Amino acid sequence: MTTADAAQWKSIPVLLNTYGPAEATVKTTVERILPGLNGDPSIGRGIGSNTWVTDRYDYQRLLPPGAIGELLIEGPLVFDSYLNNGTETNAALVEDPTWLLRGAPGAPGRRGRLYRTGDLVKYRADGSLDFMGRRDDQVKIRGQRIEL
Repeated sequence: MTTADAAQWKSIPVLLNTYGPAEATVKTTVERILPGLNGDPSIGRGIGSNTWVTDRYDYQRLLPPGAIGELLIEGPLVFDSYLNNGTETNAALVEDPTWLLRGAPGAPGRRGRLYRTGDLVKYRADGSLDFMGRRDDQVKIRGQRIEL
């Protein structure tokens, strides 16, 4: 959603900008758009899932706020597999990345399965995510993937 989109719908009492690939559920992140928005809204924070930003070339490396990387989604709503397509499934799912197994100060390590979205994002200082584009040549129009 752009600032212009938000302005067009400003009369809506509660306006939400949501993001969610089919592989992880209908809505993975959400941002409430407040009146007087200055700049484009973010795609929000993860809901019902964990969001992680990793190096676009190495998902084993987490990135700090402000750095652009690939969005990985973890949680109970992440898909199991693409129907009859093990190759694509294996490319899209990450099992137990080293940083998740290792944990962090005050957070023990654990196992997990994450979906590599192919979408490039960055964390804002407030913890919300900015959508920056794609890591590949995939084309989407209003969120629908178009096969060229």
